[in-house]
Amino acid sequence: MSIEITTAGELQAMSADPTADYVLAGDIDWNDATGGGDFEPVGTFEPPLYQDWSGSFDGQGHTISNLSIDHTGWACGIFGYRLLGDGTIRNVGLIDPMVVGNTNTLAGTGALIGFGSTIANCFVRGGSVQGVGGFPVGGLAGEATTITDCYCTANVTGDNDSGGIVGKNSGSNYPQRCYTAKGSVETSGTNAGGIIGFQNGGTTKHCFSTATVNGAAAGYVSGKEAGDADNCWWVDQTGDDATAGNADPGRTHNEETELSALYTPDHAVYAAVSPAWDFAEGGDWQEIAGDFPRLAWETILAPVPYHLAAAETFLATAAGGQTFNSGQTAGIIDG
Repeated sequence: MSIEITTAGELQAMSADPTADYVLAGDIDWNDATGGGDFEPVGTFEPPLYQDWSGSFDGQGHTISNLSIDHTGWACGIFGYRLLGDGTIRNVGLIDPMVVGNTNTLAGTGALIGFGSTIANCFVRGGSVQGVGGFPVGGLAGEATTITDCYCTANVTGDNDSGGIVGKNSGSNYPQRCYTAKGSVETSGTNAGGIIGFQNGGTTKHCFSTATVNGAAAGYVSGKEAGDADNCWWVDQTGDDATAGNADPGRTHNEETELSALYTPDHAVYAAVSPAWDFAEGGDWQEIAGDFPRLAWETILAPVPYHLAAAETFLATAAGGQTFNSGQTAGIIDG
């Protein structure tokens, strides 16, 4: 039977049993409840107990606001490290979190989890996620996480392998149906990507990014790539500082389209490349007039409280429709 969480104290008390199943029964404002103290990650697999996160967490559509985490150790996030067991995180939103992880292993830093787990139908809106120590950092997760139907608008910074959604993946763990917008992704070292910093295999599918991306080996979708991307869209917010795919000249986008096409009522441009995006009733995405699409569940979990981009910013100004009034471009990566 799942344990209900209704207070900040109960949220922190998950540390006592990182193997249990939890549900969030209401919204929590961490600042109001704690006066601004730091949350300690749950299940970091650190000595002397070596307990990892192996339970499950269902936010049931609720949010956690103003969460503060400043942790030095093996893994940093609400949850730390998933080695074995379930470790699922779903249906929760973080609003304006402030996360700083000084990690000393390969685990990494993310607002939701440092390493591992399966994440679905979650978001991080606003705030910042910072990784120190050279290990992966991502808006939702640090490393090796399966992530579907999620978004992030936070600012993400790290020393290496920085991604708007996840810092680094491995094998079949890759983002699907995710987007990043409004925020920025930066690394002082190498590998910064709008969706994923270091794509170490797999195929990233049906994602888009309008985030600012900066750093050596920076890409609008992935920074360093050892896998593929299918029907992933990017919007150039940085000029010449990043490439459509990544630093590998063998990875190129094969089509450019005017960004105004992204505002068509039926978003036909997304469906023009296989595998097509699903805008049908009961599908994966929903249309938003005058803006980029949103995930289907956002009408339930977060009813479009803001625009990802002002339409006037993205009106085409050149005959080819590939240059915009703020010097931006748009393109698609497919294969």
